[in-house]
Amino acid sequence: MKRGIIQKCALLPVNVIATALGFATLSNMWGTALGFPGARVVIMIGAILVWLAAIVKMTVHYPTFKADYMLLVPSSLYATFSMLTMSIGAFVFEFTQPAGRALWLAGVLLHAVHLCIFTYRFVIKGVILDTFLPTWFVTYMGFMVAVVSGMPMGFRPILEFIMIYGYVVYPVILIGMLYRLSKVPIPGVLKPTGAIFLAPSGLFFISYLNMNSAPIDALVIAVYLIVFATIIRVGSLLHSYLRGPFGPGLAALTFPTAVALVATFRMVGYLNNTGREELAVWLNHFFGVQAFITTGIMLYVGYKFLHAFLDSFNPAPAPPPVTNFSAAKLGD
Repeated sequence: MKRGIIQKCALLPVNVIATALGFATLSNMWGTALGFPGARVVIMIGAILVWLAAIVKMTVHYPTFKADYMLLVPSSLYATFSMLTMSIGAFVFEFTQPAGRALWLAGVLLHAVHLCIFTYRFVIKGVILDTFLPTWFVTYMGFMVAVVSGMPMGFRPILEFIMIYGYVVYPVILIGMLYRLSKVPIPGVLKPTGAIFLAPSGLFFISYLNMNSAPIDALVIAVYLIVFATIIRVGSLLHSYLRGPFGPGLAALTFPTAVALVATFRMVGYLNNTGREELAVWLNHFFGVQAFITTGIMLYVGYKFLHAFLDSFNPAPAPPPVTNFSAAKLGD
């Protein structure tokens, strides 16, 4: 018997929420930089459906959600739910400001609560080097999504506080993570989480440009160079990430690559605004290639998750009937 969609929500992997967040981020580029606002609406509707499914899992199937949340890696990735809430709030804000602002603020508050819980459980109680993984960036630097998406909301003091938080936390987590990787490599099954390094530098870069009308030129260039170098590094590893069978861990490629794409788009604009038009032209070519690859990654991961979801409604095929005595004996 086919199970209903409500029951299926109990099986929603947190990686799907992260993928929906990646699509929501990419939709901004399709709607603005590439000039397809209709595509953005369609993508955001899909992201909202995943967001609703996540709410069902966290409420109707709370014991299942709680069991997930008690584990370190899924717990760190559940930050993507509050990040997705902020992104959806920014989208809804374009149609109805009070509802959009309320959703965005709810996402900020949820992320703050999650951050406190995660810090108490996995930092204050003691950091274990083996479990200090790139997914920590999702919880700690994911807070910067508030600054990336929240400029129209009007909560300037909140955004300034989160920006200051980013100044402090980003270098601490980055240095700590580089130290961890120098001592203990990431286990094979978690190798794709290395792509998450794209997200914190990209989020910090975009947030800094959002919050400063006269940014320090050297700082803008330095941070984008970190983004650019990380893009090249992750790009060089794409083959190793994708050559094996599909696994939920490949969701780690989605949001970070989408954020890096937005960062490149913003850098093109910055170069144009500071009189470096020739350099901006070259970087814009790079942006085009980056947009093509990022969209391909998103479609591949999204298709695999959707295919797995649709397949889950098909009952397992019955075993073939035994047609001769020897086969029956072999089965005994």
